[in-house]
Amino acid sequence: GFVRDVLQHLPNADVKAFLAQLPKYKHVLLTNGTDWRTLTAENTDIALGDYRPLDLTRPPFDVGGKKVLTYDDGKHTHQMLHVAPASPPQP
Repeated sequence: GFVRDVLQHLPNADVKAFLAQLPKYKHVLLTNGTDWRTLTAENTDIALGDYRPLDLTRPPFDVGGKKVLTYDDGKHTHQMLHVAPASPPQP
């Protein structure tokens, strides 16, 4: 599966619900905006449709995966995370 620049616009509860579906797939690529200075994010909660940088490898998500690509589109810095789910993320 491939998800690009969607999760960064969802509240944390919705992101967690989405992540619970990852075990259905052998490989998943997740791309979201991240902080260009730190290449990570605090994962603050937001209202549906808002924007914040996202790092799915950090709390409250703690997704195991490998950051395989970082790029800048002139407006935001993005990171791609490769996940090969073995079991559902922790709630």
